[in-house]
Amino acid sequence: MIKILFSFLFLFFQIQVSAQKYAIMTKPLNAIEGIFGLSVERQIYKNFSLVVSGEYINAPRFFAETFQNGIKDGMGLASMPSFKLEGWGIVPEIRYYFKEIDEREVDKVYRNDKKIMGWFIGAYMPIRHYNKVSLDVLSAEFFANATQKDYGSTSWKNKLSLGAGLEGGKHWVWGNFSLEIIAGFAITTGLGRTAEFTFERPVIGEYKVTKELGYLGNFMQFNPRLALNLGVAF
Repeated sequence: MIKILFSFLFLFFQIQVSAQKYAIMTKPLNAIEGIFGLSVERQIYKNFSLVVSGEYINAPRFFAETFQNGIKDGMGLASMPSFKLEGWGIVPEIRYYFKEIDEREVDKVYRNDKKIMGWFIGAYMPIRHYNKVSLDVLSAEFFANATQKDYGSTSWKNKLSLGAGLEGGKHWVWGNFSLEIIAGFAITTGLGRTAEFTFERPVIGEYKVTKELGYLGNFMQFNPRLALNLGVAF
C-alpha cells in the first residue's frame, strides 16, 4: 500500500503542464458515513485533471442508529447490532472537464479554458484499508415457554478493499473559493456477502454459524457517492 501511495504522489507532482491549476477540498458530507479527509486536484492536460483524496475512517458516526437498524433488518436480528469500522483510504481519480464556449464572444472563446471548473465526468478507484471491523449481534430462538438468546460476533482485521467507480458533477470557482457537487457510485470488494459468526450459549458453549450480511454486505460493496465539497482554488 505504501508503494501505491508513493506512486500516485509521484505522478501527481511530477507531471509538467503549461498552466497548473489546483484545488484543495474538504468533504463535509462524507462525515455522515464516518469518513474524514481532504482532496487535492491538479490540472494535468487541457480538459483533464487528477484528484487524490486521503481518508480517515471511523464509523458509524452521524445517523449511526439508522445504519445499525439497516443491518438489523437486513440480517433479521432480534435487536440492534453493534457495528464498528476503523481504517484509512486513498482515492485517486481522473476527471474530464467539458469546456463551455462563451457565445457572446465573436471568436467563441472558452470561458473556462485552462481552469478546473465547469461540468465534468470522472472515474475513481477507492483503495481502503480497514484496520478493524467488528459486528456484534444477538440471535434469539423462541420456544414454547422461553426465549434463548445467543450473543455472537465476527470481525475483520487488516482488510483491504479495492474498487472502481464513475461520477459526474460540476465545479465552481469564485476567486479562491471552490465548490463542487458530485454524484456517482463505486463497486468494491467490501466485506463480502457472508461471514462466520462465533456464538456463545450456556451449557453448549461456543458454536459457529455462517450468516448473510444482507444490508451491510450490499452497502460495503455498492458505494453510492453524493458529495458537496468546499475548499480553495489557485
